[in-house]
This record gives sequence, C-alpha cells and structure tokens, in this order.
Amino acid sequence: MHRNKRPREEDAPTRSDKYYISGGDVVVRAENTVFRFHSYHLELSTTFFNDHFSDGSGALKGSDEAHPLHLVVGASDIAALLWFFYQSAYSWCWDAAIWQSILRTAETYSMSQIARVACHALDRLHALSDPYKVALSVDHGMGKFWAAPELQRLIQPATPLLSIMEVPMNSTTLMRIMRSREYLIHSHTKELIELAKKTVPCEWSSATNNDALPPSPPRCFMKGHPSGDVFFQVSALYRSNSDPSIHYCPAPRQGLTVYAQVEDRVIQTHTYHFARASATFADMFSLTLENGPLANGATADDAIELDHVKVGDFENLLYFFYYSAHEWLPTIVDPTTIKMWESTLHLADLFDMQEVKDVALYALGRPGALTDVHKISVCMLYDDIPRTWAETAFSRVCTRTKSLEEHEIEQLPLSAVSAIIHAREELLRDELRKAAGAMGMVCLSGSALGSQVHSRLIRVLTDPDRETEDCERAFLHVLES
Repeated sequence: MHRNKRPREEDAPTRSDKYYISGGDVVVRAENTVFRFHSYHLELSTTFFNDHFSDGSGALKGSDEAHPLHLVVGASDIAALLWFFYQSAYSWCWDAAIWQSILRTAETYSMSQIARVACHALDRLHALSDPYKVALSVDHGMGKFWAAPELQRLIQPATPLLSIMEVPMNSTTLMRIMRSREYLIHSHTKELIELAKKTVPCEWSSATNNDALPPSPPRCFMKGHPSGDVFFQVSALYRSNSDPSIHYCPAPRQGLTVYAQVEDRVIQTHTYHFARASATFADMFSLTLENGPLANGATADDAIELDHVKVGDFENLLYFFYYSAHEWLPTIVDPTTIKMWESTLHLADLFDMQEVKDVALYALGRPGALTDVHKISVCMLYDDIPRTWAETAFSRVCTRTKSLEEHEIEQLPLSAVSAIIHAREELLRDELRKAAGAMGMVCLSGSALGSQVHSRLIRVLTDPDRETEDCERAFLHVLES
C-alpha cells in the first residue's frame, strides 16, 4: 500500500555547516549528515580505510555525495574528530564529552595516536575513574607509569570490587588485578599471624586516636611488603609508549592543492590550511578560484615563489598544520622543540597568521622553554608581541646578582641591552641610597671618617658617570676578575 511512498524530506542527508570543505577530496556520511574534508588526515591517522574506498563496482566510495563513505559512528563523533584535525592545534577544548567522542571514534577506526592524545586530555580534565584509566592505559599503551597511582589503589583489597567491574576491560587485565588483590589479602593474613608472634612495631592499622583527623594511609615497616612487587607484576601488562611512525607523508594526491617554490625545492600542500590561517592567503585563493584555476601554483612548473623563506621553516609550518594535533603538548618542556616553535613563529609573523603565532608564543612562553635573555630577545624581535609576555624575564635579569654576560649581550638588540643596564644601575643606586641612610645613623658627621664617607656618597649619587678614577678602578676590577 505504501510501497511507492516517497521518503520523508527530513530523512535526506544534509551537509555539515562547519565541515563541508570545498577543497576536500573525500565525502563521508554519518547518520544523516554529510562531511567533506581532506583524506590526507585519514591516511595520516590510520590504515583502516586503505581498502574501504571501493564499493566493488568500480566506483570510489567517498568520491562524491552519490557515493559517500558510510561510517558507523554518530555525526557528532565525526564533527569532533574533524575539530581535532582542523582546529585543535589552535585552541584547547575543556569539554570532556568532545574528547570522549574523539576517543570513541579513534578506537573504532584504529587511530592509535589520536586515542593516546584523547586519553591525555581526559586525564587532564580529571574525567577518568581509576578502573577506566587503568583500562585505557593497557589498551592504548600509555606506559606503565601513566596510571601507576590508580593501579596501586585498585589492587588494594579495600577498594570495592564493584567499582572495578563497572568498567569494561580485557580479561587479561582483570585477571591480573583480581589475582593481585587475592595475593595481597593472603599476604596480609600471613603478616598478621606473624605479627602476633613478634613485638616489632607496625603501623599497618589505619586507626587513629584523633577522630577529627582522617585515617592515616596503611603502611608497614616489616620487610617484604608485597605491594610493590604486585604493582610491577600488573604494570607489566602495559606496552611501551612508543611513538607511532608519524613522518612527513608524500605530497597530497587529491583535493585543492598549491605548489610552492621554497629555496631549491618545490613543495605541494593543501590550500585550505594557508587560507584558514591567513586572511592574505584566503583572499588570494578565493579571488583566483572565482575566475577559474589557480593563476600561480597550479602545477610544479608554475610554483609560487616564496622568497626569503627557508625550507626548514616551511617544513616546520607544515608540521604545525598537519601533525601538531597528533602530539600531546606536555607540561615538561622538550628542549628539542624550541627551534621548531621559533621557526613557526617566524613564518607566522611573515605570513600574518595570528592564531599560529599565538600558539607558538604559548609554547615558547611556558616555564623553562627559554632562558630569560632568550625570551627578551624573542619579545623584542616582533613589534606586536605584548611586552608583558617577557615582563617576568626582564625583571629577573634586572634583579639577579650577575650582570649581563657577553653571549647574552650578543643575543639582544642594543635598545634592550641599554634598558637592562639602566634598570640594573637604578636598582643598585637605590640600594646605595638606602646604605647611605643607614651609614648616616652610625657615622658621626664631625669625624674625619664620617665626612669622607659622606662626601664620597654624595659624588656617587649625584654624578651618574662617576669620577674618572672610579670608572678606571671598576674597569680594572672587571678585567682582573
């Protein structure tokens, strides 16, 4: 009766408002939403889709909306994954639900590195229970120390068994945890029996004489306490946290691309990332495409020449666009990345990519990333960096005991050196004034010593250049030291 009924209009797929990218080369459908983006990100993240782009009839899945690549996850999950690909390098997301969605998709399609980044993010947001964190650590090879405190709590017999069972984990992990708990209970029983025969002081009991205080953590001074051994037996489950084989992939084969001549190399890249980061490139590409193909850069023979740009700097910028989302920005600064971020900052400033510049400044501004003098030199190099970015570094250089070293002076522009010298001398003069005040209280003004000290302080404080003999004496002192 209803065999010829037309499908309801709301059942027809609709394009994603945010992630239907005109320069994309793959079309994906999740639920009733169609997405279009660069397949390069899938190739970088997983091998899952290597054999999924053909439907057996010769037509390529994902080539257009008539032949989309169907995914089994929700539309919101794909939107979260595309946020990770295209936006996460620029800004952090504090929504645990977004990272749970990314993790779910990464697990579904074997995106191991993305899953690890999502695990770190959820941990940073304090969104993981002890059993869940231990299960994730084992499943995604986070390293045996990532969930060490949680694992130690789980194998303690005092931890409720139901709290462990509520989180799905593989049978091997669950077996090890259960066996460790039983081993601890058995060991504690044996210890109590032995303690009943000895007078060795033990603080295994967590009781306290003061009910207002929380109970002390259980600890025992007896030798052979099993907790550490059991912990390492269970933690042996963890795979080593080896980095995936992420490297610079071959030039993109599909999608809207542009060729650039950088020194003696021709590099092919997507137009999207440059248009996303720079209004200048966005205007250039949009005006050109409205009138047909790219006027320049459409082929390797007609590559856009990027004068005054070094290959290493350009590769670091491409790293930011394509790979930085896959790397977890740790709280401990990796000194090997400093040059990369300085390089990225340089090109971001040259190409007017403000958001990229902000990320580079954040990376370089973390405690321990740069020495104080180096940070001041970076701040002075770019006119639009707020001076507050290096304010603390400037203050420390001015108030430290040591004056500027020769290699530090070489890093700084003359104006910065002059400002630091002036500030340091003003601080020293201020200390001298305080010393003069204190000296006036202990020296008799009528004595020969008091008059000599008083006159010398007056000369020092009122003459910025000091007397000639004072300068010569100070200079000789520096040469001899």
